[in-house]
Parts: sequence; structure tokens; C-alpha cells
Amino acid sequence: MKTPDINKDCIVNIYDMQIVSNAFGSKRGEPRYNEAADLDNDDYVGIKDMYFVSQAWHKCYSDPPSPVSMETVLFTYPTMSVVRKGETFSVNLVLFNVENLSGWELQLYLDNDVLSCTSAKIHMPAVWGENVFELGASTENDFNAMHGRCSMAVSALYPAPSFNGSMVIATLTFKANASGITVLDLQETKLANNEACAIPHIAVDGLVKVKKR
Repeated sequence: MKTPDINKDCIVNIYDMQIVSNAFGSKRGEPRYNEAADLDNDDYVGIKDMYFVSQAWHKCYSDPPSPVSMETVLFTYPTMSVVRKGETFSVNLVLFNVENLSGWELQLYLDNDVLSCTSAKIHMPAVWGENVFELGASTENDFNAMHGRCSMAVSALYPAPSFNGSMVIATLTFKANASGITVLDLQETKLANNEACAIPHIAVDGLVKVKKR
């Protein structure tokens, strides 16, 4: 994915959003298409590109700007899902470009009128082997009047080596209950290294649109 600092002034703001807006709805080969605005490289400038800019809003970049892919990113994949009412579908949580990972935890919130979480499966780095303490994945579809919540946490045990690289850390399965739009809101995301220190990272929320049958 390209940097959302499209005009390379070292900060993401309305100027970058306007570049995407000007090319919005265009495909490669069409006059309005702007390759710099096609952040996810799918040959189309659309809502996902707008969303990537919004998620990096007011983020400052180095000079020269560093692409987002140089940083550690936790995100949902697909980032945007379009499903129909009654449909069951899955979303992966992907951890990208992490170094010295020895544990993690997160909370994911959703609109419980639109979706319910039917299962959550955690995936462990192979290098950890059996040396893992799993606090598990819990789902509370009635966490409160408006939200469901999925909570997860794992920790590598000595002598497991730390993990470096990228991987799918969890797979969540949802059922679409009603038409509407909900954010898959990643909160309280924490990555820990083997010295019990935080690993800086960016968390990118997902988006789900449920259509009528």
C-alpha cells in the first residue's frame, strides 16, 4: 500500500483527501485516474482509498516521507466487506511487519444490531511451538446496548523465540443480522516484545456494509 501522504508534505490532511476525491470513481486508463491516489493498487480509486487516508488523518511522516508499509500495522482483511443480510462471512486480523513480538492483546467492537460474532480463532506463530499461554478469544455480542465485543490475548513462554514478520493472528466469523454499516473498531491494541515493552504500531479499523436481500 502506498503512503497516504500523497502530496509528500509530511502530514496527512485535507490536501491528500482532495487528491483522492478528485480521482474518486476512476479506473486506470481513464482521464481522471491518478495512480498516486490509488493507495491499495487495485487500479481503481474508491472508498477504500478514501478510508486509508482517513485512518492516517494528521499522521506525520518523516522527510522524505516513509510509506505506511515500513511501519508495524494491525488491520482487518478485507478492510471493507460488503455482504447481504443473513450471510455468514469471515475477516482476518493481520499483523504486518512486526519485530520481536512475544505477545499481544486487543479488543474489537462492532454494532450488534448489524453483526454478531459467531466464532473467533487465534493463530500462533509457528516459531512459538507449544510454548504459548493463551488467554483465549471471548465474544460478547451483548456487551452493551449498542455494541458487541471480541477480546483476545496471547503470550509466548520461555524459551520461545520472538516472532518477526507478518501473519494472520486471528480469524473472526460474523453473521449479518440487519442491513446497515458498522466499523470493526480495534481498540486497546497492545503488542509486547520479550522485554515486556510496547511495540509501536498503527491499528486500522475495518468496515462492513450489510445490504438487504
